[in-house]
Amino acid sequence: MEHNKTDRELQDSYGDQQKWVLDSSLDSRGEIPVRARTGAWRAALFIIAIEFSERLSYFGIATSLVVYFTTILHQDLKMAVRNANYWSGVTTLMPLLGGFVADAYLGRYSTVLLATIIYLMGLILLTLSWFIPGLKPCHEEMCVEPRKAHEIAFFVAIYLISIGTGGHKPSLESFGADQFEDDHPEERKMKMSYFNWWSAGLCAGVLTAVTVIVYIEDRIGW
Repeated sequence: MEHNKTDRELQDSYGDQQKWVLDSSLDSRGEIPVRARTGAWRAALFIIAIEFSERLSYFGIATSLVVYFTTILHQDLKMAVRNANYWSGVTTLMPLLGGFVADAYLGRYSTVLLATIIYLMGLILLTLSWFIPGLKPCHEEMCVEPRKAHEIAFFVAIYLISIGTGGHKPSLESFGADQFEDDHPEERKMKMSYFNWWSAGLCAGVLTAVTVIVYIEDRIGW
């Protein structure tokens, strides 16, 4: 009887391990997650897609930034390179702040969510600064000096993108890895593949940005 009871307890324990995520994780409602409904590739592929989009956006801007400063904002080359370096430097340092906020206050999920919202605000403002008549660089096809409103909107937009990048970089990759439970044999194997797909998504975003996006900016329009 005692032996049968032990076997039944082991089976129940194994069943719980298969049904529930028991690594102290909680879902958005603060409850223990059901394994079949959350995490693993269901969430990880979405996170990889976010990284692909973020790298596509960032390098699509960074690659042509000096060209934009010189041709649209009519800055001399020295000032254009300096402004591009300022932006690049701020963007590089922002993950230090983002990592601190994630660890000390918000956690990875909230930090990624907030960073994504800020990033999208920057991208939307960047797009509107080219299409809204009051924010366009000029009225005419050719102009000597761009509008001040366009310059302000443009710089606010790219620095919002810097802040968004600062929230993504220290949190997104590890948040994706959190979707796989180390104590679950199948998910542990999936986690090894996750980092390969993460790197593939990142490189695909960069490659698409420096080829397709740059081609569109050069041949079709900003």
